[in-house]
Amino acid sequence: MSVVRRGDGTQGAYGEGDARMLVHGHRRFHPMEITGANRDWGVLFSHAEDEFLYVLDGRIELDLGPEGMFVLATGDAVHCDGGVPHRWRAMGDEGYRLLVVKDAPRRL
Repeated sequence: MSVVRRGDGTQGAYGEGDARMLVHGHRRFHPMEITGANRDWGVLFSHAEDEFLYVLDGRIELDLGPEGMFVLATGDAVHCDGGVPHRWRAMGDEGYRLLVVKDAPRRL
């Protein structure tokens, strides 16, 4: 059981934005709320874990490396298998707010 109240949860940088974990402790998946307004691309990230992204507010341009480029707006979602390089940037001055859910990092 994990309850995270508004304004609670571990917070920190994530890519070019800011993230807030929406669960406490080690879980099978990690939901995060990510906010940002970056108009410039950051580096492409790639990790072994699957990732689900849902646009809560705003518009982003999503770069999935060899899978292509996509514009996503409020209500749009995408799922990426582990290993797919990805990054995003804001498409407007209002920035974005995303729900990102990742598999827990794999332990060796």
